Amino acid sequence: MRTMVPRSYDPLKLGVLPLNVINNFNGDCYFREMYTDTTYKVTTDRQIPTIVIDKGKYKIPLEIMSDYNRFEKEGDRYITYDYGQLVSKYLFLNSSYNRKEYYDIWDTRTEKVISRRILSENGGISGIPVSIEGVTFNVWPSYVSGDCLYCIVNAAKAYAFIPSINEYSNPVILELKIKP
Repeated sequence: MRTMVPRSYDPLKLGVLPLNVINNFNGDCYFREMYTDTTYKVTTDRQIPTIVIDKGKYKIPLEIMSDYNRFEKEGDRYITYDYGQLVSKYLFLNSSYNRKEYYDIWDTRTEKVISRRILSENGGISGIPVSIEGVTFNVWPSYVSGDCLYCIVNAAKAYAFIPSINEYSNPVILELKIKP
């Protein structure tokens, strides 16, 4: 297996290059381009690199990103298939690098990674652990709003803490609030 992320929704295969991802929270505006390793804070007169993963060496060059064959051959050396969500003062960043899937939580104020989970072909842990009614399992935000994360959990996992649920209850959406 090349990466942990399905290729079925690969924007390069469709001939589409995605636009910048822009997020606002706490009155600040942040953006991060797809296939890059830097999150920028936008002010009225400039963009400031805020979170930079390992001094920016994992940003994929345009000539590799825009050539599907070259991307298939050399893409694992760069951050790909990344997805970020800002909530409160945290950036939840999910990305692939070197045939591993990374689940990072960055503190935007200190610009440091505070949690990293890695999933590879040899195993590992995806997401962040959540305990509900004594049951612990891993989740990752699918959507954020304000100080809340919304995570999708399948009915089999949810059954452990909501016994009234059945197999037709998919998906179960958890609302988790980040405490300051």
